[in-house]
Amino acid sequence: MQEANRIDWSLAFKGYQQITELCSKDNLVSRTDEFIEMVCSAHNADVALAIQSSDSFTVYSKNGKSETTEDHLIEFLPLLYESLPLTRFDEQELAKAKASFPCFSNFNLADGYYYSFSVDSNESMWILLFNEESSGAFSEGDVAQGEEAAQIVEQFFTLSQLGEHGGNLLTALQGQKKQQSIWLESLDWLNSHGKMKLSSDQLAEFYASSLYQLNLLAGAGFSLAYLVNGQKKLLKNVSCNNLDDSALTSVTNVVQSDFPWESCSTDDELYELKLELGDPVSHVKVLAIFPVFIQKKIKRILCLGLLEPLDDSQRQVAKLFTEGLNHIIERNYFQGALSKSVKLLIEEKEEQAKLIHQLEEAKDQLFQQEKLASIGQLAAGVAHEINNPVGYVSSNISTMTRYVDGLFALLDSYKSHESFMSKEAKAEIDELKSDLAFEDYRKDLDEIIYESKEGVGRVKQIVGDLKDFSHVGDAQFLPANLSAGIESTLNIINNELKYKTEVVREFDDVPEVECTISRINQVVMNLVVNAAHAIEEQGIITIRLFSPDAEHVCIEVEDNGKGIEKQNLAKLFDPFFTTKAVGEGTGLGLSLSYSIVETHNGDLTVRSTVGEGTTFRVTLPVKHTKPSSK
Repeated sequence: MQEANRIDWSLAFKGYQQITELCSKDNLVSRTDEFIEMVCSAHNADVALAIQSSDSFTVYSKNGKSETTEDHLIEFLPLLYESLPLTRFDEQELAKAKASFPCFSNFNLADGYYYSFSVDSNESMWILLFNEESSGAFSEGDVAQGEEAAQIVEQFFTLSQLGEHGGNLLTALQGQKKQQSIWLESLDWLNSHGKMKLSSDQLAEFYASSLYQLNLLAGAGFSLAYLVNGQKKLLKNVSCNNLDDSALTSVTNVVQSDFPWESCSTDDELYELKLELGDPVSHVKVLAIFPVFIQKKIKRILCLGLLEPLDDSQRQVAKLFTEGLNHIIERNYFQGALSKSVKLLIEEKEEQAKLIHQLEEAKDQLFQQEKLASIGQLAAGVAHEINNPVGYVSSNISTMTRYVDGLFALLDSYKSHESFMSKEAKAEIDELKSDLAFEDYRKDLDEIIYESKEGVGRVKQIVGDLKDFSHVGDAQFLPANLSAGIESTLNIINNELKYKTEVVREFDDVPEVECTISRINQVVMNLVVNAAHAIEEQGIITIRLFSPDAEHVCIEVEDNGKGIEKQNLAKLFDPFFTTKAVGEGTGLGLSLSYSIVETHNGDLTVRSTVGEGTTFRVTLPVKHTKPSSK
């Protein structure tokens, strides 16, 4: 909404005293020259015409007045009955204007402007301004001065018409000044709320203030506002000024029965209904209703009690005000709706992020399990393939041991008969034994055979452990010896432990546990490797196996490492959480271990003290049952 044009009222009063008489209808005839001279002076123009439209069209110039027709003017003056701001003629319009008026026969026109204003509903006044070629086109300063002068001429002419109908011109001017002042205050009030985001309390205050502003603009006898529900016609009074209960009931009945609820639209800003009320508001004869729309639905109606219907000026001002009011209310509504939508979108985005994170966790765990299954299958295949040649080597070493023992027995027998040999033969054999270091050969050969047997035995043990550990694809729950599983796991990860840890075993006699042993071995491996990583230099890892009761078996892995910070304990089993440096850990080991224990219907807990160490406890039921939903 644009700000209303402001008028220099001190200048207006001074000018009024000198020239207001020239604007009256009677003086337009008798004092045309003076009136045209005044218009030329006000606009800094060479030539001026005044055209008054009512039942016919009268042209006033320095040559007096003349009559013309609408068809004669419409070619260069569009919208003859509308108010228009200062507008420049184009070349064709200027030529048609010059050809249309005899008074221009001696003029060579170079430039021209026109403007118009309404005198009343059936009459308007047009002012045409021209410069001759000797003066040239109007300057920017002339145009600015012309715009201000146009406002003053319109004010003078309008007030002179009031004077002709018996009104006091000075009083009318003061009243119009007061009305404009109220309008400017109302406009400032609208502008001040135009960019505000109104809360519920502020919105209630805004409605009350808007009702007060409308009351001032229209000079109403009373004002009130109704809140309209979705079924229409069911009204709730939310604000009322200068109206008693009896009159309020009467007004409410009129609104409910006479207001055009079904046909009301956003194109209609004002409705006027007749009123017949008793004292003390019996003088109020008209009820002006201003509907407030949100998304093309009536949400409130503002009502004013008037002495008489609004005139054109009041109606125009009220229309502008209620338009601005509707814009502010609808903008505030959409801002609120947008804020709610944004909030919902943010919440939905956060929820989607959680779901995506959970999917990623599930995918990573599935990937990890598939990876371990693949590694297990590979390890089982490698173990199987290694087992065959190891069997050959073990068998051959046993055979070679038997053969070597036989050869040494034969050599011992030869040695017992050395006394029967000739000196030359004995000397030759002794020289050969010396060159071969025979006694060292015999001693070393025994050690080589022993170490080979021990090495082959260790390879067979590792292959067996790999075969036991690699059964990750076997999801069957079968009775298993946990101590044997722990031992095989320790053999697999021995390289991680032997350089800086001492492993202490504290195993009680416990019953076999129904489980997937390969999965439990994986849990033990993760816990023991984590314990080894928690020990910075040298330390002790204690592994306990015991039964807290007849139905459960516990595995504890305790280290005397650096411990875990208290704030990290709650997040320890979260996927991707790790206290290791970037690139050194995935954060999936403990999360996967927790899931494995959970599928066994068991518990995995932890206790830790910074600087003293950490203990993880796995509790498993002896008899497997389906895991409870958590």
